[in-house]
Amino acid sequence: MSNAEDRINVGGDMTVKSSAQSTLSDGILSIKGSFTQNGSSNSKNFLATNNHTTYLNGNGLQKITFGTYPSSKFNKVVLFQYEENYLFSPETCWNEMQIHCDHLNTETRNAVEVKCLEDGYTGDTYCSDCGELLETGSVIKATGHKSVVDSAVEATCTEDGKTSGRHCSVCGMVFKAQETIPAKGHSGEWKVVKEATCSEEGREEIVCTVCKQTDSRPIEKLQHTEEIIPAVEPTCENTGLTQGTRCSVCGETIVKQDVVDELGHNYEAVVTAPTCE
Repeated sequence: MSNAEDRINVGGDMTVKSSAQSTLSDGILSIKGSFTQNGSSNSKNFLATNNHTTYLNGNGLQKITFGTYPSSKFNKVVLFQYEENYLFSPETCWNEMQIHCDHLNTETRNAVEVKCLEDGYTGDTYCSDCGELLETGSVIKATGHKSVVDSAVEATCTEDGKTSGRHCSVCGMVFKAQETIPAKGHSGEWKVVKEATCSEEGREEIVCTVCKQTDSRPIEKLQHTEEIIPAVEPTCENTGLTQGTRCSVCGETIVKQDVVDELGHNYEAVVTAPTCE
């Protein structure tokens, strides 16, 4: 077997005991039964080299025996069953061993995402069970930026607006940034709905002529209008009061009058001369 197209299929057991030296450099030998190499006549009667491959594709226990290893041995051997279905003597009798895989489970490796200005790559397909490369990927050509318009947003009385702009819908690169338009604020005139007094705050309201929103704010209390409460002088028997002040509008006391104690009596001796009567 010296050509890549060479095929030999052995449906059962195979025994090699030729006295001639083998020429096994290419092709595929399939063996479904056990294999015995007897090198009593020639120790190199099964020496596989180069690209020669042996398939061990039986359906039960396969016994593999090399009598004159390493003078005779497999080059590349492919196992089609679980390893426990093989009995090798010696335990290693090949240059290369491979577990056959049907590649039922695959995964993509080396994928590169395409960018607007950079090519991408679909990725290579590998068998996730044995790791063999099954299919190489392909280049994904960059398509350039895709410009879209960012619509302008009108400012309102209470919320900022934005000018129009442009950006790439793929990578997000901004070509023309949107600028903020400050909120306009409410329009209209403040009107007094409750007058302030010296005892209560007032209130004024505004109705925006644009958005019709109503807002209000307090009006500070007015200052009191003070008037004097005259003092009351104490007497011998009655208390007096200090001077105070109060608001002439609402009557609220501003400066409280304090009580002044009564003066009490101040007696003086009076002598009356006696008369004849």
